[in-house]
Amino acid sequence: MSKVFRKIFLDPLEFLPLFFVYAFFKILPVRASSFLGGFLARHICPFLPAHRVGVKNIQKAFPKLSLQKREEILRSAWENLGRVVGEFPHLKKIARDHTQVVDRCDLKAGQKEPQAHIFFSAHMANWEIPHLVLTGLGMKIHLLSRPPNNWVTRQFFKWVRYDPKVSIILKGPEGGKDFLRTLQTGENMGILLDQRLSEGEKIPFFGRLAYTPVVPARVAYRLGAHMIPVQVERLKGVSFRITYHKPLVLKKEAVTSAQMINQLYEKWITENPDQWLWFHNRWK
Repeated sequence: MSKVFRKIFLDPLEFLPLFFVYAFFKILPVRASSFLGGFLARHICPFLPAHRVGVKNIQKAFPKLSLQKREEILRSAWENLGRVVGEFPHLKKIARDHTQVVDRCDLKAGQKEPQAHIFFSAHMANWEIPHLVLTGLGMKIHLLSRPPNNWVTRQFFKWVRYDPKVSIILKGPEGGKDFLRTLQTGENMGILLDQRLSEGEKIPFFGRLAYTPVVPARVAYRLGAHMIPVQVERLKGVSFRITYHKPLVLKKEAVTSAQMINQLYEKWITENPDQWLWFHNRWK
């Protein structure tokens, strides 16, 4: 299949369902949009192949839980993911009006420091909100993101996510260079470190070895950047609490720091297992 045919015909055609879903949720009030997205995902997504990935993952993480309990967690996790989709057109409103902020790292003082800051979080609750809280405080931030393969979808996300205080760094060789330059110039970076990265190191996660990113911790230690854990919790419906914890005390050995991050993720997931994205093959 020629690249020209895909670019001109297939990519726009594949994008249309996404556009209609976005437009539909956009016209709904934020609470209704979130509820409907969650309701549909809870009742439809357990029949998808990705549910089997979730079953294997949660069995590895929580082998002592009953089958019934694990299944209920997965259904609630699907509901959470559906809510994330329904909330996507309303993120700025949620960050402004429906989010409690717990600041344990003194964000305002951090803006005056010359060191770079890496705000790292996980795919929990709604991971699209934390950077909007920071921009609401007047902070600029760069986000490391995996680009969609579909060029129309890529441009659409670029448009709907536009914020003069936010820039997107796409993962890849060039993105790695941009990541390094961002930290060298003392700027802020947002990143999610809870999913498998084949270029990472095998580090224990819930007692099993899993490929884990180590480069951010290695670079942060070398440049003196602060790595700030950002914990996102869904309290009820579209109400959230985001905690910006004190910076990690990084170790010279990046693997040790990455293990600390994994242990932090384990704690967050154990506290709210139904809010994590179980449907990624984390232990592949």
